[in-house]
Amino acid sequence: MQSGKDPSLLKSLSDNDCKLDFAFSLIIPDNYLPDVGLRLRCYKQITHAKDDDQLDQIKINMIDRFGSLPMPTEHLFASMHLKLLAKSCGVVTIRCNLNQATIAFEKSAPINIQKLMILASQQPEVYQLLPDEKVRIKFKDNKSNQGNNSDTNLLILDRINFIGKMLEVVK
Repeated sequence: MQSGKDPSLLKSLSDNDCKLDFAFSLIIPDNYLPDVGLRLRCYKQITHAKDDDQLDQIKINMIDRFGSLPMPTEHLFASMHLKLLAKSCGVVTIRCNLNQATIAFEKSAPINIQKLMILASQQPEVYQLLPDEKVRIKFKDNKSNQGNNSDTNLLILDRINFIGKMLEVVK
């Protein structure tokens, strides 16, 4: 801790069991929570949440204490809910931008491969099975060039939720 870095926070943000690589902000902005130490404690609580209920309680506490969450923080909470689900499905990484997502599973992931194959065969324009236990999702409503920030924020939440729904189907 002498270097100014909390090793448990660094470990939780880069743990090896499920890595999120998103092309959009998943942050608590400093204009929402200016105190760096407090912001780091919030990150630590969020990343160490063991289940959805604990994550929801942290969110409620932040809203009660600091006011409505800014969209990047809403994205952070949605992504942490997704990460909890992804861990239970044996996901190693999720890479996502507004156009597509790639999900990499462990070799022995506890998912229903048949359901995944059905999804890919029924909607080949959306789901593509790749080598090395990966799935690519091409989002149908490719609106990534929208200029409206509010629409983009909703689209980000939509992408995160879409991935979560797919994982629920194959779980």
